[in-house]
Amino acid sequence: MALQTLGMICNTEIVKDAFRESSAFSLMLDLLNRGHVDHHVRVCNIITNACSKCTLNQDTFFNLDGLDELNRLLSSTNEDSRAAAANAMWAATASNETNLNYLVESSIFSRLLDQLHLETDRVLVGIIATIPNVVEAKEETIDELIRGNVVPFIVDCLRGTHPPLLETAAGCLMLLIRRSEDILNMARELDGPLLLARLVPSHYTGVKEKSSGCLRVFLESKDERTVIAIEETDILKVLLLGMKETEFPQIQMNCGACVKLLLQLDPVKFCPIFVKLNIHLSVGVFAKSPVEKLITCCAELVYHLAPYSDEIRNLLNHEELMAKLIYSIKREDLRNNTKIALGQAIWAMTLNNATHKQILKSSDGLKRILDLLFVDEDSSPALKTTLLRTVASACSNFGS
Repeated sequence: MALQTLGMICNTEIVKDAFRESSAFSLMLDLLNRGHVDHHVRVCNIITNACSKCTLNQDTFFNLDGLDELNRLLSSTNEDSRAAAANAMWAATASNETNLNYLVESSIFSRLLDQLHLETDRVLVGIIATIPNVVEAKEETIDELIRGNVVPFIVDCLRGTHPPLLETAAGCLMLLIRRSEDILNMARELDGPLLLARLVPSHYTGVKEKSSGCLRVFLESKDERTVIAIEETDILKVLLLGMKETEFPQIQMNCGACVKLLLQLDPVKFCPIFVKLNIHLSVGVFAKSPVEKLITCCAELVYHLAPYSDEIRNLLNHEELMAKLIYSIKREDLRNNTKIALGQAIWAMTLNNATHKQILKSSDGLKRILDLLFVDEDSSPALKTTLLRTVASACSNFGS
């Protein structure tokens, strides 16, 4: 009971500090060495919570040869013990260069990779979660992953049914394809985009977030096979719904980015489809967000949609989108890139649209743009070029 209680409370900063200062790690390792299987699981859960996002505790655990003890436990015949040890291994090494280097130099990492094909889904979660952390610390391990056929295994995990493994595998693949064009091409040939697209409608938040994020990376590479996979799985509406999940900003961002990239790749095909699916409602949700990344994505979506027709420009403004874009460009805390996106969006919304031009004038939006052009010393040349075009569009046939 004491171990169970400790596992529940040791994820708070004050308990993590006390845990380290009281030499509790030595006690935990002693229990791992001689304890019962039930103790193994509970102790590993405690180590996971105590080391998670705490470099000092990770260092303390490492200096006590804790990683070697977890490595030993990964040979246990008990699945619960191995699963708990794998999770603890991930927590004890995440974002810790010294500990990650040790995994490679001591051959623990190679052993983990050799163990992949023999393990159950529950144990694989912790092992696969550790892979991207190692790659970030030692990029040369990418070659080992390719030689050891690890990438096909990770892609194959996306065919499974265990949500924690689906989430972990998609997250791992996302980092790997960002780091290596060879892995991106390999995953594409293995139907990675299709498998990811099938996961985006998942009811599990983590699975939806990681699969949409990984799909986004494939689209960023302008991959035609990913576009086909999205069409085949009919998830365009799912992506628009994901943009409305305000409780999960990363899902919003991933889904919004996928929609934007599809519009960039083939506006003639996707613009009318998204309009028919009421994309203006999803864009309206983004426009209300104070989060800069979502504001930028909103502006980029408008920039790709609005030039298509005046009907779409009016549809986009159904919830006073112009006013929200103007409000955002008046903010002084936004980066130049965001202001560029907002300037492009306002330009697109004012094309041949007298109503939107009048909104820009009456809300002092035009004055703000002129200030950015001629008064604000922080405005970049790229921003000024964008805003000059915006002013030209806004002032054409403006009237009095």
